[in-house]
Amino acid sequence: MNTLIAVCARQVAGQVADARLRRQALATLARVTAKRQANTWSAAGLSMGDAGLGLMSAAFADQFPDTGWEALGQEFLAAGLDQAGAPDATLSLFSGAVGYATAAWQPGLGAHRASFLSFEDRLLARMGGFAQGLTADERPAPRGYDTVTGISGWCGYLRSRTGSKQADRVTASVADALVAVLSDDGLPRLSYRLRPGEGARLVDCGLAHGVAGPLAALSLLDRHHRFQRPDVEAAIHWGARWLMAQAGAEGGVVLWPDAVELGPSGRCDRPRVNAGSWCHGGSGIARALYLAGAAVGAPRYQEFAVDAFLTHCALPPWLPSPNLCHGTAGQLLITLAFAHDTGQPAFRHAVQRLVGELFNRYRSDSLLGYLDVEDNGVAVDHPGLLRGAAGVALALLSAAAEEPLSWSRLLLID
Repeated sequence: MNTLIAVCARQVAGQVADARLRRQALATLARVTAKRQANTWSAAGLSMGDAGLGLMSAAFADQFPDTGWEALGQEFLAAGLDQAGAPDATLSLFSGAVGYATAAWQPGLGAHRASFLSFEDRLLARMGGFAQGLTADERPAPRGYDTVTGISGWCGYLRSRTGSKQADRVTASVADALVAVLSDDGLPRLSYRLRPGEGARLVDCGLAHGVAGPLAALSLLDRHHRFQRPDVEAAIHWGARWLMAQAGAEGGVVLWPDAVELGPSGRCDRPRVNAGSWCHGGSGIARALYLAGAAVGAPRYQEFAVDAFLTHCALPPWLPSPNLCHGTAGQLLITLAFAHDTGQPAFRHAVQRLVGELFNRYRSDSLLGYLDVEDNGVAVDHPGLLRGAAGVALALLSAAAEEPLSWSRLLLID
């Protein structure tokens, strides 16, 4: 483990875990944020809540045993148990019961995990019913499939529950639902309008809310569970070819649109391009393509993904925020994954550059070490996992480690 990076990661995690600093940061965030709904703290929340800090603590406990992180993780998870176990709790990854369960199954929590998953049978029953309902619904909402709120985001949790017959049945239902959208006929299920009833229907390309999410999730589940289903393989091929067809080059960088217009005949036009980030950008999409190629044994998808991401390393996009969602930490995680899988020097150099960038962004005069930069340019201390300092600490921990860490499965990166 790289000691210098690990020290920085532990420093930031310690600041986030400090209740006094976190309360101050949350009070300021509530006053200045332009995204009040997204930035409301929740005991059971993974993105913005105690469950996310439980996941952070578990990752540090796994790497640094007997240093107090495991007990801290238990405390954070205990805070959200009642909320996560409620019958009406949402099933989303980042704000619901599935995210809470994902945190509870992190390796660093060890034998104490069982007390936090007393509701798991009920949770899996709800998940199975939801996934089956998506397949049966002729016009489901696209958010039911995405990574942030939908079934693609369940992938990390389901992979951790291999061996549970009930979880395996849910996984099969999830695969059915993902297969249903990764086809010419299924693509409209992912479409939406910017305003209800107005304008053309759009399809997002990205990993958080678009086609890349179901593609990455199905590819990872197939590699893990070895479905040996022709329909799964066909869906992965379709998704990879569709995303490759949407790519274009601008200024020497391979880019994808934020979204494409779905025409009456199913034709998609490319209205705008998007730079690198985990959530919407070309970096996350390239990673989904690489995973698809690995799942179905198609080197051409992996080669396309590697070549595309190399352009992001050669001409790095400007990422105003250091966060996981659409900032430097997310770009670092994707680069680490490509570096680990390919061993290419260009990716290793890019990792070093991104770590250096995060070191330079550390603010000793801030409460938590890293400031999230919102769309309006406001910079503020943010303790959350997806948009805040907790996620940066985890990305640095991953950069310090010799092998990929299990927590990053929730982002559909590996």
